[in-house]
Amino acid sequence: MKNLAKTLQGSKLLEMSILRKGYALALVAGEHALQVGPYGQAKTFGFDEFVGATDLEKHDHTTISGYKGAMDEILVGYPNTGALMEGRWEPMRGPSMLNRKVVYVDEIDKIHPATQAILLQLLQSRRFSRGGVDLEIPLEFCVAGGNEPPPDGPVRDRFAVQFPVELSPEGMLRLISWGQETREEERAQGRGEIRWEEIREARGERARVVISKPAKDLMMALATEFGMSPRRLAQYFVKLVQANATLRGVVNATVIDVYEVAPYVALFKGPLTMQAFVGIKERLDQERAKLGLAEAAEREIGKLTTAMTEMRAAMEAGCPEDAEEMMRVLVKVQNLAQAMVEVKNPDDFKEWAGKIREVLAKAETVHHEVLQTLKLA
Repeated sequence: MKNLAKTLQGSKLLEMSILRKGYALALVAGEHALQVGPYGQAKTFGFDEFVGATDLEKHDHTTISGYKGAMDEILVGYPNTGALMEGRWEPMRGPSMLNRKVVYVDEIDKIHPATQAILLQLLQSRRFSRGGVDLEIPLEFCVAGGNEPPPDGPVRDRFAVQFPVELSPEGMLRLISWGQETREEERAQGRGEIRWEEIREARGERARVVISKPAKDLMMALATEFGMSPRRLAQYFVKLVQANATLRGVVNATVIDVYEVAPYVALFKGPLTMQAFVGIKERLDQERAKLGLAEAAEREIGKLTTAMTEMRAAMEAGCPEDAEEMMRVLVKVQNLAQAMVEVKNPDDFKEWAGKIREVLAKAETVHHEVLQTLKLA
């Protein structure tokens, strides 16, 4: 699990971290991903490097190009002519979405709408029916790429994770070296490649993750803000929040997971650009940072309350304590209070600021009592 999270998410570059995080979330959620970016942004290469970091065999994956035509044969392969002459349909041997675990559909925006309908069927049901033949296909993960996303509708909506790919020259170099660096690092540390079985195990762990009530409330608020359909909220958002918690190695999803996942489900309508994605990400990162400050304040309030209780108990027992520790705790909480005053939107912290002022007043009373007891002693 740590190998999967580290390999797929580790990058100091924003563009690379977005790409890897998108793959990791979709994989653990058991869903599919859509990546969109200008021509020449190495979208296909990024997929190939991901495959190179796994233990997938050559016959487990394939790439399909929308440039090859509008016919659905680009997805399901050409029919066996001998079978057609006998009045039945069956696919010829060869790579297609009918016989591969992992598939990259390139230039999805160039595929004819009729063929996109076949793609939708394969993604939704992982089955294919034609000419009286009903096949269960082994497809586990599909990544689609294009210069533009498909038009708003069922095909685009079927991709749970959606993100832009716009690499800087440095990001391009990092992407090119991704697979090589991963394999060299694994050899140096005595670790193997990412096993597909590890991904399946992570999916099992993901299904057992419990989402906290505050996280659910935040999901509902963001779903309303982004105009998310009930299905997208219930099916995708939930699974991706659970997947993020699994990648963090925890069994309880919190608002942190919601904030980290939200940009990947927010832009399922309209332009899917780096500017729009980063704009949402930065805003949510700021909200998460403010929440982290509030949570830190709550922890310190708890510590301070415990310290006061212990101090009062010591005094009642006739065992005066040194007041230095109380002073250190007081200073720490006072610093937090000052930091909360300086945030851009202090209204968000009225409740927390009130709690801090109340606890500080009590703390100073207890501190004064401690000093008086020490003097008397």
